[in-house]
Amino acid sequence: MMQSMQTRKHSHTASNMLYLLLSFPLGLIYFILLVVGLSVGLGTVILWIGIPLLLLILAGIQAMAAMERDLAGHLLHVYIPGPLPRTDAQRGFRGWARKTLRDPLTWKGLLYVFIKFPLGIISFCLVVTLLTTAFALVLEPLAYLLNVSIDGLLHSQHVSSNSWMPFVGWFSDVYDPMAMLRSFLGIPAGIVLMFVSLYLLNGLASISGALAQVMLGPGYEQVAHPKDERHAYAEGYPYQEAGHEYAQQRSL
Repeated sequence: MMQSMQTRKHSHTASNMLYLLLSFPLGLIYFILLVVGLSVGLGTVILWIGIPLLLLILAGIQAMAAMERDLAGHLLHVYIPGPLPRTDAQRGFRGWARKTLRDPLTWKGLLYVFIKFPLGIISFCLVVTLLTTAFALVLEPLAYLLNVSIDGLLHSQHVSSNSWMPFVGWFSDVYDPMAMLRSFLGIPAGIVLMFVSLYLLNGLASISGALAQVMLGPGYEQVAHPKDERHAYAEGYPYQEAGHEYAQQRSL
């Protein structure tokens, strides 16, 4: 059982990192589509062309929000119920447009896909910077030998070159045994930084999941109980129970 829990934890960490890395390209795509679409749509409203274009953008926002709910479910293991099915009075284009314009979930989704871009930049930079630095420290002894060799080749071509590393300092093409020993200090430092980074990044992923729940999910009073509404099961999440049952599974 302990091995199963550790495997699940490692799997969650990997999926959390993937979610944070995907936040930047997805946020960039959302931002470009929304800025261009809203600019053209609002600019052509006076010609009546902008009205169907703006409605098309709202449909795109719903599609983006649905994709974000799927990503949060599959990668962050966060259950986010979608909007309730349309009633008979909301069928057809007019019914859909009326429901979409009156639904707070539409405007929360619009705000979410806008802020996804800056949040994606922060998430992507933190993942790349922290994990790359940790790996670089662990590989510092190997990097020291490689840099000494490269500096030696450059020196043979009468090119002056010096390198710097955190635990070695400045060095040139001359091999220094003491510098080599100091470079091994990067291994424990990198391992510690790796664990700290994963802890912080998992926390960032949890915050991202909580934000997605607030911005992309309907209010509690609007959510049908998953045992009463078939659509609550249609998302295909790893954890398909909502509410209390879902919380119980997450605590195991």
